[in-house]
Amino acid sequence: GIHHEREFLFNKPKGLLTITDHVRNLDGKKHFLEIPFHLYPKVTCIQSSDSKWTLKREGNWEVCFLPDPKLKMTLVQGQEPP
Repeated sequence: GIHHEREFLFNKPKGLLTITDHVRNLDGKKHFLEIPFHLYPKVTCIQSSDSKWTLKREGNWEVCFLPDPKLKMTLVQGQEPP
């Protein structure tokens, strides 16, 4: 099986939110893993490079998302069923 933990660290003085997912393979087998992020409809997501995504809400803020380069990221928009 797989063990997953998500850690949120908020640094208010810097306005920085760090989200870290810790995933451990407990049995050595190959597994398919999805870690969806559901975003507010007015947030846009742009893939800047293979390992950098930018989340924006016009006039409010911008967030850089830096997943582990070993992961394959896919953007799905407008999908109702998971």
